[in-house]
Amino acid sequence: VVDIKAGAPMDWHGPQLAAYAAMVGAVDRLGIYLSADARWKMVTYANRQDWPVFQAALACYTWRQSRNLLRSR
Repeated sequence: VVDIKAGAPMDWHGPQLAAYAAMVGAVDRLGIYLSADARWKMVTYANRQDWPVFQAALACYTWRQSRNLLRSR
């Protein structure tokens, strides 16, 4: 799965891409980062903890939502 983003790589991009990959059955995960000066950078995500981290974050969100603990914006 390839995700094209503006700006710099962030720590949460790995778990996000792991979720995308799980949805489509992909194995490889790439981030393409575009900058304002027309440059780009490719980052390969391969940390095996990214998927469990996403699952844990989703479980926490779902738990909070079920108890009406989420703040509205």
